[in-house]
Amino acid sequence: MLAHHNMISGFLRPEEQLLLQCARTKVESSQIAFIKDLLNLPLNWDYFLQVSVLQKVLPLVHHFLNQIPNIFPEAVLSKTRVAFEANVQRNLFLTVHLRRLIQLLEANHIPAVPYKGLTLGAIAYKSLFLRTLSDLDVFVPEEAVDQVITLLVRNGYQPSDKEPTSRQAILRYRRYSYHHALIHSEDEVSVEIHWRFLRDPHLLSVKAFDFWKGLVQVVLSGKAFHSFSPEVLLLLLCGHGAKHFWLDLMNVCDVAELLRSHPHLDWEWVLQTARDLNIRRLLWLGILVAVDLLQAPAPMWVIELAQSDPIASAVGTKISQNFFTRINDARFVGKVAIPIELSLRERWQDKWSYVVRHVFLYPPNDEDQAVTKLPRFFLPFVRPFRLMMTYAPQVLQSKKWIAESPGGDGSNHDR
Repeated sequence: MLAHHNMISGFLRPEEQLLLQCARTKVESSQIAFIKDLLNLPLNWDYFLQVSVLQKVLPLVHHFLNQIPNIFPEAVLSKTRVAFEANVQRNLFLTVHLRRLIQLLEANHIPAVPYKGLTLGAIAYKSLFLRTLSDLDVFVPEEAVDQVITLLVRNGYQPSDKEPTSRQAILRYRRYSYHHALIHSEDEVSVEIHWRFLRDPHLLSVKAFDFWKGLVQVVLSGKAFHSFSPEVLLLLLCGHGAKHFWLDLMNVCDVAELLRSHPHLDWEWVLQTARDLNIRRLLWLGILVAVDLLQAPAPMWVIELAQSDPIASAVGTKISQNFFTRINDARFVGKVAIPIELSLRERWQDKWSYVVRHVFLYPPNDEDQAVTKLPRFFLPFVRPFRLMMTYAPQVLQSKKWIAESPGGDGSNHDR
């Protein structure tokens, strides 16, 4: 993989290459010479820090920099230290809030599993303080969602502004979404209550896999929480990263650090479960991006399996090569995301389900209204035609984009 890593590096600025070396929990001896070579270049440290913040990895970078004394500018260390200390205080505060939240749910006999966030920090990073958090994610049984929302509202939470309000709108929302967002009225902590992990119920299906079995215990500030096993977390992280098209380096670090901290994963179980949950291509993509950008220590036979999927390999290479520029690149955001997401679904029924959900289940939006002067009642009938006219050219463009990538042949390899 070293040659491939060198190919990826050729697409990145020196500051970006340095960031990829520093976005890790541990310093490897093989990194030192390369880091020193980068430090001999005229680096733009303001850009380095800015990108570290945008990619949500500045506390992790600070932890790494302090493991190699006397080679980084003190001004840089001082700025990263401020961000790190602020993140420590923030995460301690969120830990207390999470403890109260889980105790509230347990007192009302509601099973709940916090995932990502704090428990992921403990499992993958072996620390509460190296990962930035914007909210708390809690997984509950789908049949308990109404009870959970009612309970939280009675205890100081309010639905976010984007949440539906009427009962009919809420039921329609749950057909195409997978979580409700609430905000505590006093401390303004945002909480997402999940009953699925992805919008599409056919991928990472809760009905197809009992996510309540095989839970592990994680201790945060003296309180024991349930969490998903490292093997399950790997699948969830790869699904989550693909959902967001791997826009944040923090999400890549999650996968890389989980692999570093758990070198003896049950890979046979992971692969078989990914097959059962129809997310092998999402798994392959997450592994390839983590290996390309952060040299995540996946077994070679797993990497070779991932590379043998032409779609995952081609999309992964494009993401890695354009990682720091694609936020402003139309090929990676907006309309093209839908055809690329389609290509990442292996089975024809999953592709069809994706199309149906976008065309018929999502509520009409401002773009639908903009193409007609008809009353809003007619918008559900306008939406299919607007989407077809908008995305058909993008589908063709995305097929060409994938085919131009190393290893991409434009096929979907449906199973």
